Amino acid sequence: MEKVRYLEQSKDLASVHSKYSVKGQTSVSEAENNVDIHFICFIQSDGDLYELDGRKEFSINHGKCDDLLKGAVKIIREVIKRNPNSNEITAQ
Repeated sequence: MEKVRYLEQSKDLASVHSKYSVKGQTSVSEAENNVDIHFICFIQSDGDLYELDGRKEFSINHGKCDDLLKGAVKIIREVIKRNPNSNEITAQ
C-alpha cells in the first residue's frame, strides 16, 4: 500500500501525466483487425482478479484472488505454457 499511496500522491508523476496526457491520442484500430502487439493489465476488484484486454469487449474475471501479483503471474505463466516459443509475450 505504501507504493500505491506514493503513486497517488506524487506531484512529479501528476505533473508529467498532465504534460503528456494532452498531447493527443493514437488512432483506434478497427475491431476486426488482427492486432499482434497490444497491452493487457490485471486489476483486483472486490476480491476478484480481472484481466483488461483492449482487444476484447469485456473484462475477464479470473476468479477470487487475495494477491494481485501472484494471481497475475499465475495467469501469465499459463499463457507462456500455451506459447512456449513465442517471443511476443513480455511482462513489465
